[in-house]
Amino acid sequence: MFQITLQQVIIMLLLMVIGLVCSRVGFLHKQTITDLTNILLYVVSPCLILNAFQQDYSAERMALLGKLFGVMGIIFVLNILLAGLLFNKKTVPNVEERVVMKFGSAYTNAGFIGVPLAQAVNGQMGVFCAVPYLVLYNVFLWTHGITMFRNGKSSSARQNRGETLKKILLNPNILAAAAGILFFACRVKFPALIGQTVSHVANLNTALSMIVIGSNLAAVDRKTIFSDRKVWVGTIIRNLIFPMLALLILLIFRLDTVAASTTLIEASCPVAGVAVLFSLLNEYDTDFPTRLMCLSTILSVVTVPLMILIGTMLRI
Repeated sequence: MFQITLQQVIIMLLLMVIGLVCSRVGFLHKQTITDLTNILLYVVSPCLILNAFQQDYSAERMALLGKLFGVMGIIFVLNILLAGLLFNKKTVPNVEERVVMKFGSAYTNAGFIGVPLAQAVNGQMGVFCAVPYLVLYNVFLWTHGITMFRNGKSSSARQNRGETLKKILLNPNILAAAAGILFFACRVKFPALIGQTVSHVANLNTALSMIVIGSNLAAVDRKTIFSDRKVWVGTIIRNLIFPMLALLILLIFRLDTVAASTTLIEASCPVAGVAVLFSLLNEYDTDFPTRLMCLSTILSVVTVPLMILIGTMLRI
């Protein structure tokens, strides 16, 4: 498992390099990257989720889905609580940096990195097992996550509870997960042409995700990434400490190999790119979250395989 994961991470790193080079030479521009990101979030990712549920129903798989929701829910809640304890007014006096570090520790880039990696390592079943994480991620993101940024600093980007609930319910990934679970439970399969179309779009996810991430790295000053002590602290906690917490939970709540490795992959991913987006929306300085995301993403090439190796040694 470790060798396969390391190989896939290296492949993803090379795909990121392609994105970085394309951005450097001018093949990818800011608007193009924004458009590709929207396609990934609102077209490719929902197709990936729907495609993951196009498999034969079994009571065991449905029970596994319920157990995954429970285990991943525990991981999310513990991450949020621990992040609040670690990053407080004493440890991080700057309110914007404090919010970003708490957010970055609790929320991983599971959509762009975790799902493609789970797909590469565990195939369609890996995506199936990753869906509960994506659902919980979006629910927590648009409730707890966005509230942290709004409470941290007065912002013109206000939303009432109704708008927040609307964002959760109408998020294409949530809709795709709900439809996928329903189709799976009711044993509904797509007609051949539709199924093949959805599958082709879903297969774009890994390469396109990594190329987009690589193109974003091209805009960051490498010197500032490695010189900020707080960025290193946030990265170590996100990439190492919190995944170790997930390992402990997986040792308590035993899952099968595919489910456990997928959960660990999702929990070991680097800082979520949406940290930069929420900073923009709430008028925060974006330099710090960008540096944090970039260093966390770069080091994940080493830390994700390391976590899988430890998990393999512990036989989760």
